[in-house]
This record gives sequence, structure tokens and C-alpha cells, in this order.
Amino acid sequence: MEIIGFIGVLAAICLIILFSAKGLNILIGAPLATMVVLVTNRMNVLEWMLSPEQSYLASVGNFFVSMFALFILGTILSQYMQDSHATTSIARTVLKIVGRDKPFNALFALAVIGLLISYGGINSVIVYFAIIPIAHSVFKELDINWRLICIPVFLGVASITMTMLPGTPSPTNVIPAEALGTSMTAGKLLGFGASIVAFIYGVAYMKFRLDKSLANGETFYSYLEDTDQELPDPDESDLDEEEVAEEDIPPFFLSILPMLVLIGIIFMFSEVTNIVVIALLVAVLLCAIFFRKYLNSSDKELLNEGAADAVMPTLAMGSTVAFGTVLIESTGFNFIVTFLNSVLANPVLRLTIVSVALGAITGSSSGTVGILVNTMAPEIIAEGVDPVVVHRISGVASSIFALLPHAGAYITFSSLTHLPQKSTYRDSFAIVGGCHFVALITMLVITYFFY
Repeated sequence: MEIIGFIGVLAAICLIILFSAKGLNILIGAPLATMVVLVTNRMNVLEWMLSPEQSYLASVGNFFVSMFALFILGTILSQYMQDSHATTSIARTVLKIVGRDKPFNALFALAVIGLLISYGGINSVIVYFAIIPIAHSVFKELDINWRLICIPVFLGVASITMTMLPGTPSPTNVIPAEALGTSMTAGKLLGFGASIVAFIYGVAYMKFRLDKSLANGETFYSYLEDTDQELPDPDESDLDEEEVAEEDIPPFFLSILPMLVLIGIIFMFSEVTNIVVIALLVAVLLCAIFFRKYLNSSDKELLNEGAADAVMPTLAMGSTVAFGTVLIESTGFNFIVTFLNSVLANPVLRLTIVSVALGAITGSSSGTVGILVNTMAPEIIAEGVDPVVVHRISGVASSIFALLPHAGAYITFSSLTHLPQKSTYRDSFAIVGGCHFVALITMLVITYFFY
């Protein structure tokens, strides 16, 4: 039965990836894939799908309860920032600094902003809410294909600050530090070495894709070619940010103030329970007060639209989390872990392969690290591997395939950018998977010579 369960797990993963790639709503795709796991692993379908304690729906509900306030306030904040043209003000200031004739500098600046904010401990979803509206204005101003937004965003949020840089407060760094008794700055040579190589790769890829896009004559609206929408007539479009007069947008400092307050509150009161929600609420209130005369819509319209836009991303991300929660409880999943442990003799290679495989299966690097440090890590360390190596390699290796189409972070990104996955997945994977692949190779080389 373990073999059938194993086949069921692989089939379920393939199905949820296929469903996501074909555009089937994850609210439908995730439970269908979950039921494949349940049936092939001879688990009680009704109990694991509907039980109020430990089930698919219970996991969705728990995620919704814990994250909906963050999502709804974040989307409302984005609505205020865009409707008031505060994002346009910030974008124009950024372009004055980096130069309108240097689009690569603008993308690089967006990536660095994301790096700095995420390295400071800001939740990646909050970084999405902060960066994407501003990037939207920057891309429009410079007429860059909107589908390329995934490159600077993921380079800033889901590369070196997610798993590599020593001291980063991301879950993939915090979890092994607590479980293995290492520190968050452990493995400086491994972390900084991998970060440098990965960032160079990411920047080079961003330059390559931007140059190719510009050479092909792509514009901001070229992304619509991947949808059913028609390309707008530039002369008739009322969405062009250049048409917004200077007197109709707030000053730069006023525009950036809600974001500065948001980040400042989170930094200063990081130990306070639910501080992110509190900080978001304060930022929304500041927007409602300071941007009132610049708004094109009423507060009611912005609140309604923000509330509506928050529901689907929250449920979608909760659905992928629930799928992974059920999957890791199956006999097929345990069979995979046991098999990989038994056939790989070298402990570092075994750690690497298992981390990569589990990252692809669960679609979550932090979830994978949580499993590894509590099950496999003690055995690896007992075989003589430095805990620092386990700490660093498990986080990086588990992230190579963590951004599959059904990954919660990617679904959230797609919802916020309103881009279909077929427009952005290749570049998204090239950044997230590529950065972590070259980082892993770098870490393995350093481990071979220095550990």
C-alpha cells in the first residue's frame, strides 16, 4: 500500500501543478488533489476533508483566521496608495534619482528596496503590498512590460533574504536556529558566499530579460497578449500615469509617510502580538486622512474593493497550506522520506536531495525545514555533519522548487499583480529556483573545502 500511496502523492502534486498552470481556481484544484492523496493512501476522506479538528477545511479555516486581517488591510492600503496617485509620486521620485533613460536602474532599485525591507523582518506579503503598487507606476512610466515585475519583486523578497543571508529573520533561518541550537547568524562563510553568487546571478538575469524585452519592442501593455484582453490604444488610454498632473498627486514625503510609519511600527514594536495588523491599520488611517483631497474614489468604494480583493488571495493561500498539511500526514509522504534516507549514503548529499524533494512536494521551504530539523537533522549531525551546514543547506535546498505554480506565495503574487501564471512563471522560477540553485552549489563547494 505504501507504493500506491507514494504514487498517489506524486499524482496529487502533478495534478495541483497542472490545475494551477491551466488556470483552474486553486479553491477547486487543491481539494481535488487532496482527495487523490486521501483515496490512494486509504485515509478517511470525510474525516480528513471536513473534520473541525485536523482536516483540509480546518487548515483552510485556521489560515483564514490568522491571515485575513493582514490581507484585507494590506489590499485596502494598496487601494488608497494607487487611487490617490501616491504610488505615482513615489515612482516619479525614484525615476528622478535613477534616471528615466535607465530602466535597468529602476528595476534594480525596486529589487534593493525589497531586499532591505525583507531583511528587516517585514513579512513577504507586506512587502508585496508595499512594492507592487509602486512598481506598477514605475513600469507604466518607463513603459516596461508588466509581466517582468516578478523579477525585481522575487529577487528582492524570495532570494538571499529568504534563506541565505546570516541574520535574516525569515522562518527558514529562525526555525533551524531554534531547533539545532545554532544562531541566526550561523555559517557566515556559507551564507555570505551563497548570497553574493545568487545576487550576481539574479541581477544578470534581470538585465538579460529586460534587454531582450526592450529589443523586442515590448511595452507595458504587452502582458495583455497572454490574456483575452485587447491591447489598448495608447492615445485613448486613460490609465497612462504620464497624464496625471503634478498638482493631482501628493508630495513625495506625504506619499511615502504611511509606508514609513508601517515599517517603523513593526521594527520598534516587533515583540507586540499582532503588531503587523496594528501597523497596517495605522497606515490605512493615515492614507484616509492625508490623501483625502487626492482620491478619485470614495472611502466606501475603496474599502469595498479592498475587502473583495482580499478574500480570494487569503483563501487561495490557505488552500495550498491545507493541501500540504494533509499530504505530509500520508503514508506515501513518509515512504518518500524513508526511501531517500535509505538510499543516499553521504549525509550532506542526503540532506540536499531530501530537502529539494520535500520542498517540491510541500511547496513550502519553511514547512520543509520544520520537518527536516525535527526528523532528519539529528541523524545527519550524528554522522559528523556540522549543525551550521545542516542549518544553511536545508533552507537553501528546500527553496529551489518551493515556487511551484500551487505555492501560496506565488498565488498571492499573481492575485496582487493580476497577471496569469503563464505570463510570469518562467521568470519567477528562473529567479527563485535559479538563485537558490547557484547558492546551493556554492554552499556545497564551501562545505567540501572548509567544513
